[in-house]
Amino acid sequence: MVLTEQTPAGRLPRIDAGGCMPWLAHAAVFDYREQRPRVGVIVLGLGRDQQLTQRAVDGLPARISLGFLPDTPQLDKWIEKARARGHEVTSEWIGRTVLERLRQLDPVSAVRFASVYKGFENLGDFEREVVELQKSTAPKAPRS
Repeated sequence: MVLTEQTPAGRLPRIDAGGCMPWLAHAAVFDYREQRPRVGVIVLGLGRDQQLTQRAVDGLPARISLGFLPDTPQLDKWIEKARARGHEVTSEWIGRTVLERLRQLDPVSAVRFASVYKGFENLGDFEREVVELQKSTAPKAPRS
């Protein structure tokens, strides 16, 4: 079962030939019929400090989900390790990675994607995204 593929934006999840979706294949077991209250715990921001990340992957109980930063060195390796230890891994890094690549490739598409990914609710959300984009995008040369 191959659930990722190499793309210009890096390794991204994909639906395999049998129709299996990565988020289902790697989801923690959850009984929806259970009536008692539950709490989900996600440790975010892993990946920058290798020692701390290793301690989290090895030492936290499997029922704790882990979230890695999109620029984590050897991200595939960390996700594989975390899943092998039974952790569910959040996919926040995917959206951030796609958005960063789109900002470089096609700023208009980046704003469109951001509006859905970030759940824009008003014009101010679009304005903030454009301002953020302008900080990282060189001005386009005028047409002749």
